[in-house]
Amino acid sequence: MVALEIFKSQFLHLIKNFREFFKIIFPLALFAVLLELSFNTLIQNDKFVFWIILRIIFVFFLIRTVINIHRLIILKEAFNYYALNKRFKETLLYICYAILGFVVTFIVFIPFGALIMTLYTNSNSFYSYPIQFKIFFGIFFTISYVFLVLNFPMISTGEKIRFFKMIKLSKGFRLTLLLQAIIFFIIGYALNYITGFIFGFISVFSIPLVTITLNMILTFFSFLIMAWSISCLSKTYMLWSKKKH
Repeated sequence: MVALEIFKSQFLHLIKNFREFFKIIFPLALFAVLLELSFNTLIQNDKFVFWIILRIIFVFFLIRTVINIHRLIILKEAFNYYALNKRFKETLLYICYAILGFVVTFIVFIPFGALIMTLYTNSNSFYSYPIQFKIFFGIFFTISYVFLVLNFPMISTGEKIRFFKMIKLSKGFRLTLLLQAIIFFIIGYALNYITGFIFGFISVFSIPLVTITLNMILTFFSFLIMAWSISCLSKTYMLWSKKKH
């Protein structure tokens, strides 16, 4: 199966090029940990707005990290990872089209969300509504992802895109993309569960240095899993591009 071959090849690629992935991911993981640690301090000192600004900067560099991984895989571009004068246009386009995809998905979902709300209003099961809403929106988001996501490696590499035309052009690779989404969702969910268990265990001992160190390790590992998923998407795009051209 193509999907399994992609998983294997990109896992081996990640191990072989771990040094480059480390240079891409570590600054973001460090930023994420420092941002989390600073939350209480900033809130207590009435600097919530400053924390929001830092959060926006973090999102910007998160997208930049995704673009760096796409370019490393597709263009073999192993430099200028965090140069402020590079890849700025691609980063802004990535964010804009991600917002567009989310908005379109939500608009299409609205009638179904309204139906769920109607059923909820006529139902006695108060606590089942949020679960139903999340499940249906998750389904719509996944469908949207499968049909549109191949646009984003194109944006990252500076290729011209026709965003909604990808709905048709993605034919032949949708199952592969769906399997990737499902598998990495399961991996992410399992990692989140394990992380919660570990922190619940070490919180009994209340050793700040151990907690911070472990937080850094687990955060880096989480971003490493993200890098693997982005790498798989990049490889899928390369196969798609080769087939279309």
